Amino acid sequence: MRRDLLTVIHRYYLDAISRLPPAELRTTLARGLLVGGHCFGLLGPVHNIIVNSIWYAAAFPLRGGAATDTEDDEVRAILATDGIVRICRRSLQGLVASLRHYCPSLSTADALYQLMNADADLSAAVALANGTTRSSALRAMASQNLVAFHLAAEAAQHPNPTTLAHFASSVLPTVSAQHDIPSFLLIYRFLSPGDINHLSTVLLPGLPCEPPQPPLTLVDRISEATVQGHRKASARCCELGIATLCIRNRRAAHSSFCMRRQSTKRPRTG
Repeated sequence: MRRDLLTVIHRYYLDAISRLPPAELRTTLARGLLVGGHCFGLLGPVHNIIVNSIWYAAAFPLRGGAATDTEDDEVRAILATDGIVRICRRSLQGLVASLRHYCPSLSTADALYQLMNADADLSAAVALANGTTRSSALRAMASQNLVAFHLAAEAAQHPNPTTLAHFASSVLPTVSAQHDIPSFLLIYRFLSPGDINHLSTVLLPGLPCEPPQPPLTLVDRISEATVQGHRKASARCCELGIATLCIRNRRAAHSSFCMRRQSTKRPRTG
């Protein structure tokens, strides 16, 4: 069952990747997706991935600095792994942890069963487990969201569980109500750079006022190698892999739509 769930979650990531602009995906959004783009949250799984990726990239921008030889070795090792598989596994751990908080009577096996029936959609799984509607489940979840998402973030090895929990439980519901994020993501299925800038601006102001977290040295070195080209061989490998994945999924899923989008640009700049 766990393997089947990972397959479902993997499809969500491929869908999310196909919707992001390739240039941004190869740079800042690759880091946002692979480090902080988990599929749990109050939106649908694909929308959670997109929003969490954009928010993380905007909230924790890249930092410079010289890398040590040891860090260089770690960067090359991580860049050589399948980052999508890793984030899928971590997302599943987060889904299980949060679902068991919302529904304490569930065992891990029960949680996996409910998530499988709900296609890895957290609020749908809560509704199924409680025998209620999704809207009723969302209302019942509201008072528990902060703790649930903190547990999910910790289980998923998110670099900043406290800030993510605040964002997912407090900031995003407010922003989503004000700007109708779900409708925006439905209307603009394939996001432009302007759309990314718009979402980054909308999602970022709600960060809690707290001291900056210590630099995530290893994450910074990975990003630096990818974006700035200090370690060209590893960076090129990562860039080509993500670009190929993006292009393949765009063509396979919506080739005709993509061709129209490439030939006609929207006037809106975000």
